[in-house]
Amino acid sequence: APSAMMTCLKPPMKPWLYLTGSSWMRVLTTSTGHTAPCVKLQQMPPASAAFTNPVGRLLATRPRDNGRPHVRLPRQIMGFFKKAEIDKNYDIEKSQLGSGNFAVVKLATYKGPEKSGVPLKKGDKVAVKQIDKAKVEDMNDITREIEIMQNTKHPNVITLFEIYDEPKRMSLVMELVTGGELFDRIVAKSQYTEKEAADCMKQLCTALAYLHGQNVVHRDLKPENILYAAAEDDPSGHGNLIKVADFGLARVVSGSTVMKTACGTPGYVAPEILKNKGYDSGKVDIWSAGVILYILLCGFPPFYEEELPALFDQILKGRYDFPDRKSVV
Repeated sequence: APSAMMTCLKPPMKPWLYLTGSSWMRVLTTSTGHTAPCVKLQQMPPASAAFTNPVGRLLATRPRDNGRPHVRLPRQIMGFFKKAEIDKNYDIEKSQLGSGNFAVVKLATYKGPEKSGVPLKKGDKVAVKQIDKAKVEDMNDITREIEIMQNTKHPNVITLFEIYDEPKRMSLVMELVTGGELFDRIVAKSQYTEKEAADCMKQLCTALAYLHGQNVVHRDLKPENILYAAAEDDPSGHGNLIKVADFGLARVVSGSTVMKTACGTPGYVAPEILKNKGYDSGKVDIWSAGVILYILLCGFPPFYEEELPALFDQILKGRYDFPDRKSVV
C-alpha cells in the first residue's frame, strides 16, 4: 500500500553506510535531519553489512571508527566565530528538540542586546545546535557547511544567525521552525492535491533557483530535509512555508569544477551521480525535486526496489509508473 511504502522511508537514527561503486561511504544523520558529509572508508565486500530499505534515509549500519583524527576548526571564518558568550546572549533550555550522533538541538530565547548582522529581538525563539567536536570525524566538513549557510539568505532556506566556538563544543544559532518535516506532512495527508503540491514545489524551485544562482548544489534533497516553518493550522499563516535545510553534503561549484562524490539518498539520487563520471551543476537537485513532486502527488516514491542494483537500474533507465489521479482534487 502507498502509505506503508511511505512509512518505511524513515528508519531509526544511527550511523549508516551505503555502497557507491566499489567504495563504502559514511553518512551521519541526526534526528533533526542534519546530515554530515559522507567520508570514504576502506573498501569492503557488500556481504559485510546487511542492507535494509534502499529508498530510506540511509542503508546499512556498522560501528563508527572513533580512531579517525580530528581537524580543529579555524577560529575565524568570515568574522562569525567568537569565544563562548552564548550564555550571555541566550537562555538555553535543558530539554532537547532533537539529537544525533554528534549534536543536540535545543530551544533558546534571545536575551539581547540587538546587534548589527543578527536580525533578532529580545524574546525571539531560536534553535541552538550544539556540536560535540570530539564526535565529529572531520571538522572541515562542518566548516564547509557553515560557510555555505553564512552566504545563504532566502525565505525558503533555513537561516543561520550566529556561531559560538568553544574548545570542545560549537553552537550554531539557527532559525526555529516548528512545522516538522515535509516527510511527516506527506505521511499525515497520504498525498497532496495538485494545488498543494504546486504551492510546495513553487517554493522549492524558488529556493533552488537562488541556491544554484549562488553556485550551491545541495546534493541531498528529500522530504526529510525540507521543513515547514509552522504547523499547517498555525495562526501566523506560515503553515505552508517551507525551508530547505541540511547542507552537510552541499558544495559550491564554479568554472570547471566537477563533483565526483557519489552521495545522497539512493531513492532520490540522479542518474549522472550513479554513472560515476562526474557532474558539474545543480541538475542533480532538479532530479531530486522531481522525485519529491512524484511523492507529493502519489504518496509513494517513483523508484522502489528492495535490492540496490535493481533500484539503480530503475533510476538509470527512468522506469516508473504514474497512477491514475482522477479521484484526487
